Formats: sequence, structure tokens, C-alpha cells
Amino acid sequence: ELLPLSKGSASRALLACLRDHLRVTDVVDRIVAKSPLSLLKTYVQEHRDNFVNLDGNRLPKGHDPATCPGYVYETAGREWFGFPNAIVERVVGGRGALAELRRQLDSLGLIKTAKGGRDGDRYATKVKVGSKRVYLLSLDSSAFD
Repeated sequence: ELLPLSKGSASRALLACLRDHLRVTDVVDRIVAKSPLSLLKTYVQEHRDNFVNLDGNRLPKGHDPATCPGYVYETAGREWFGFPNAIVERVVGGRGALAELRRQLDSLGLIKTAKGGRDGDRYATKVKVGSKRVYLLSLDSSAFD
């Protein structure tokens, strides 16, 4: 017998180890979070000061859209936060969580869409970033109030 523990004792010991590991590796916040939106809200709170304002402002020197933490811009009287898709996918924990976030925000009218996707609307829309147009996931900033 490798472990002289009852099934219940082994389960409790394993869970205690896992909880301790998660505390040490600082992943607890991701697991405790209730939804992809709450994860993204935390990300916005932590990084909002580093978002690039696209409303007539020049881009910072050496700007790279792929690594930009986010953008803020106004269109049609609404303020939007724009994100490279890969960043949101990483923040919320993968493609499934990203799909859930898109559905949730779409049902609330808080995500920008474009016609022409294979399965209906597309969630990544082209936004002018400097002299280029890049695809961003654009979310109404009121979702983060």
C-alpha cells in the first residue's frame, strides 16, 4: 500500500495541497472569480491607466498593438474599451470563457459587432489605431463601472 490513508483522508489531503499550491502560485484569484467578466473587470482596474487613448492622440513611440493592454475611444456617443483578442482570451482563461463573455456582453448590448461572420455577427471589429486598422474586441466602457 503506497498511501496508508482512507479515501476521505486522501481526498482532503490532496485538496489541501492543491489549495496551498494555488495560494503560492497566485492563481487563486482566477479560480475564485465568478465569471469571465469579473476577471476582465479586474484586469481593466489594474491596467486602465496604461490604455492608449485613440481619440486624436498620437500613439506612444514604439507602440505594438499586439502587446497593448487596451485602448479607449469614442464612437457614436459611447466610450469603448478595445482589446486585442489574444489578451482577453488570456485574461479570462481560454476560448470557452471568451465565448461565454462575448455571449453575455452581446445579450446586454455591450459589445461591438460587425456583420458578415460565418455564424452571424463578428465580435472583432476594425478600429483605427494610428495609421492602421486593427481588429479589436470592443466593449462598452459602462460594463466596467
